[in-house]
Amino acid sequence: MDLPTDIIFSILAFLDPNQDVGTLWACSMVSSSFRTPAQIVLFSKSGIKLKTDEHFSRFQRLIHSSPHLRDSVKILSLETNDQSLLVDVLSLLPAVTSLTLSAASNTVQDLSIEVACALKEHTFHTLRGTLHFDRIQRIPITALVDCSPLDELRFDSCSFIQPEAITFGILPSRLAVRHLVISNSS
Repeated sequence: MDLPTDIIFSILAFLDPNQDVGTLWACSMVSSSFRTPAQIVLFSKSGIKLKTDEHFSRFQRLIHSSPHLRDSVKILSLETNDQSLLVDVLSLLPAVTSLTLSAASNTVQDLSIEVACALKEHTFHTLRGTLHFDRIQRIPITALVDCSPLDELRFDSCSFIQPEAITFGILPSRLAVRHLVISNSS
């Protein structure tokens, strides 16, 4: 006999998705009635970090085999030197509200215009929380203007194409951002 789904979600509410990842994974294996609720809690409250092509391939297979997860992932951290993955990942995850894009392995990397445009396209639809760039170089900053409202736009150890857009107020006046954080960037 299966427990009702609302009871299962009530049980899972006692777990912290950031602290009890192993327990949530174990719950997803208990029975078919626990699988979907445990996966939804796990993916909606904790960040997904994709570092390699293999991580992405496994994640892609998981999303295709469990389509209910597409709308569960809200926080995404992509650490890669292959920025084309960003476009692919965002197309798989329409409900992402917070995104971190980092260069892999303590390297720095240019942000391509194509990726910036794809990112802008996605932000018009779903991104509402945080957009965070880490160790990304030559960000086409004007490509990010007129995006949807964000709680925070963060740049750590980044550089920009047309940095004067920030200095002379063009960017801040055309961005609906509650917090703009620029650290160790030029």
